[in-house]
Amino acid sequence: MGASRRLGGAGWPAQLRVAFLVGPLRAGPDLEVETGLSYFVGQGSAHRLRNGTSVSAELSSKTSDRVSAPPAPYLRSAAPPQMAGATSPAVRALVSRWLPPLLLLFLHGCCSCGAVERERTLAMIKPDGLSGNYTEKIKTAILDSGFHIVKETQVQLDAERASLFYAEHSGRSFFDCLVKYITSGPVLAMVLERTDAVAQWRALIGPTDARKAKTSHPNSIRAMCGLDSEKNCVHGSDSLESAAREISFFFGEADSETVEHDEL
Repeated sequence: MGASRRLGGAGWPAQLRVAFLVGPLRAGPDLEVETGLSYFVGQGSAHRLRNGTSVSAELSSKTSDRVSAPPAPYLRSAAPPQMAGATSPAVRALVSRWLPPLLLLFLHGCCSCGAVERERTLAMIKPDGLSGNYTEKIKTAILDSGFHIVKETQVQLDAERASLFYAEHSGRSFFDCLVKYITSGPVLAMVLERTDAVAQWRALIGPTDARKAKTSHPNSIRAMCGLDSEKNCVHGSDSLESAAREISFFFGEADSETVEHDEL
């Protein structure tokens, strides 16, 4: 708004007052003003800025006398408000024209706020996490971080199933130790859900090497219960694609498809 349109500037009357109005125009024994439009109110007139120009509407003498009183965001009546029969047709026309689109814009914004997409990821508590009685502490950390545990299952992996889960590491020197470790006891697989679930779960569990996690991420799950890069207590999917395959591995139909991920 240019300088000439500022309150008290040359473009407006000296008696100009501002009222922010949020509902249909009402007037009772003591004036109550509520409407969905913003008006600059002067003596006997309501001014509204539209596309840089002033739009004025004459108010009734009764309403004008009350509105020209010292400004207040809301002027409320102690008595139940009544529709102002003397309200100018021009003011009613302004309300009728602008209130519906403003309401639609407001409702659209509210609906958009709830349209944030939620993700699912796989979380697995490994044998050392279960045997060390960390399950409840880990679940508490999960829930406190805004995740919803959709479903869970405790299973004992055999060497064949473990080799399939970690197939992409089969050519590495630590593969046999990894299979032996993951089959040393039951694991608890969980499907976690929230917005940005994959990245948020990876952040919560901390670095792969639990020794580094204790220094760089002391509040992470691996810092709490992990020992090293192999016995690191928990597993987390590294991408949405990995999450879908790993969830299918534990909760869907078993197949021979390799579950590719870079996470141990």
